Amino acid sequence: MQYLAPIIDCEIGIFTNIGTAHDEGFLSQEEKIIEKLALFKGAKVLIYQKDQSALSKIIEDKVHCSLFSWSSTRPEADLYITDIDLSQQKQSSITALFDGRHIDIEFPFSDPAAIENAIHCWACLLLLQQDHEWIKKRMRQLDSVAMRLELKAGINNCQLINDSYNSDLTSLSIALNFLDQQDRQQKRSVILSDILQSGQASKNLYREVADLLLQKDIHRLIGIGENIPIIQPYL
Repeated sequence: MQYLAPIIDCEIGIFTNIGTAHDEGFLSQEEKIIEKLALFKGAKVLIYQKDQSALSKIIEDKVHCSLFSWSSTRPEADLYITDIDLSQQKQSSITALFDGRHIDIEFPFSDPAAIENAIHCWACLLLLQQDHEWIKKRMRQLDSVAMRLELKAGINNCQLINDSYNSDLTSLSIALNFLDQQDRQQKRSVILSDILQSGQASKNLYREVADLLLQKDIHRLIGIGENIPIIQPYL
């Protein structure tokens, strides 16, 4: 990150989240967070999610620029999310408290990863003091990220969820939760490749993967890779 930081040279940084991706090579999650924070050296403001307690603590202890936080559990955050309404299919309605007033917004998607990313963007626009009616109008025009929970119609009345954007336990869990929101009458298949750079022993990793698949009542697993056959005893 120290080599990328002067190339990016940002004034506003957004630390989106910290998951299990790229854990390999780091002694701890704290070490990985500190390494990623080096990307924002020289930034004037850092935006982050206060709900991620480990990330939040390190940022608040070690980052010396101005901070802008958002949270759905901690009212002291700059942007406090008070409600997320997912009652409308493929849409979410968010209400929040900001600068002493109640505001609301709609996003054209309902999966947790997309909502989290959109709230980061919302926080940045509020920080930049953009007109909120303009923000609401533009947010409604957002498109989902390609390969991130794309729901497509397949042959023989099948539905296909393409989530090949990333591969780690967190992403798999989000994808399976999204799958759980679909038609529960259909049989469910998962096509999964080896999960790399997890930093976990393979047996422990695939035992966790198996637990996730069993929890979501997956009918069939199609595994691709050298390591994924390790999962067989756990299914």
